[in-house]
Amino acid sequence: MAIRYFGKQAVEQNRIVGRYLRGGKDAGTPWRVTALIEDLPANTHLQFEYLVSSNSYPDDLHRNSIWTWPVMHTYLRLKDQASLATVERKLEQLVETHALPQLQKANNATNASNLFFHFPLQALTGIHLKSDYLQEMAPNGNATYVNTLYIISIFILLLACVNYINLFTARATLRAKEVGVKKAVGANGKQLITQFLTESLVLCSLATVLGFGLMQVFYQGADGFLGKGALHPIWSSKQMALMGLGITAIVGLLAGAYPALYMTRFRPLQVLKDNLAHGLQGSSLRNVLVVFQFVVSIGLITATLVVNQQVSYFKNPPTGF
Repeated sequence: MAIRYFGKQAVEQNRIVGRYLRGGKDAGTPWRVTALIEDLPANTHLQFEYLVSSNSYPDDLHRNSIWTWPVMHTYLRLKDQASLATVERKLEQLVETHALPQLQKANNATNASNLFFHFPLQALTGIHLKSDYLQEMAPNGNATYVNTLYIISIFILLLACVNYINLFTARATLRAKEVGVKKAVGANGKQLITQFLTESLVLCSLATVLGFGLMQVFYQGADGFLGKGALHPIWSSKQMALMGLGITAIVGLLAGAYPALYMTRFRPLQVLKDNLAHGLQGSSLRNVLVVFQFVVSIGLITATLVVNQQVSYFKNPPTGF
C-alpha cells in the first residue's frame, strides 16, 4: 500500500513517515503516517493493509462509551505471573458493571442475563485452530484435520521404520558366514556388535540426510502451492530437528540390535555350517514385523476410504427428490 500511494523510491528511502493521506468519511480526514510496517507473514490471521487509530475518528456515535458494540478485536498482553482465571473473572465483573445496564436499557428489561455476552480469553497461538467465535479476522483451520494428518504421518513413518528394520535383519542373516569368519580369526562379540550398530546408524543417517534434501526440494513447490509461509521446514524448529535426529538414532539402534545381539551369540562352527540362516527366531521376528505392516497398511487404506466416502457425501448430499 505504501508503494501504491507514495512510490517505491520513497518507501525504499523511508521518506513517507510524517506525510499525510486523506481517508475516513468522504476522504475528508487527514491521516498522518507515523510508521511503516514490513509485509506481514502469510501464516498470520492478523492481515491488514493499514492501521488507523480509533482516536482518528470522531466519536459522533458515542462508540467509546457503548460497551455492547461488538465490532472490535481486543488483544491483551498479560504478565507471566498473571492468572487467566482472575483476568476472566474481572472481565465478567466489567460486563456486569457496564455492559449489563446498557443491555437492560436497550431491551427494556429489568433482569437481562449476561450469559450471552462475555469476554473469554483466547490464546493468540490457538486462534487459527481452536477458536470458533463469530466474525473472526481470517478463516480458521480445523484442529481435528491437523491431528488426523499428524497421526497418519506417524503411522506412515512407523511403517517405513518397520520396513527398514525388517530388510536390515533379513540382509544381516545372509551375512552369517561373514560373522563366522570374523569370529574364527579372533573378532570378539563386542567388536561385531559395534560393527552392526555402526553400519545401521550410518545407513539411517544417510537416509535422514537424503530425506532432508528431498524435503527441501518438495518444500519449495508445496509452500508455493499452499501459500508462502504456510509450511515450516523441520530444521526451522529446534524441537523438530531434535525429534528427527532422535528417530534416526532409535531406528538405527533397533535395526542393528537384532543382528548384533542375536548373530554374535553363535559359535563360528555353527555359523559356517549355515545353520543360522534357518533359525526360527529370525524368521519369527520378520513374520511379526510383516504382519504388523499389513495391519497398519490395511487400517490406513480403510480410514482413507471411509474419509473419502464422507467427503463425497458432504459434497453430494441426497436431496430426497
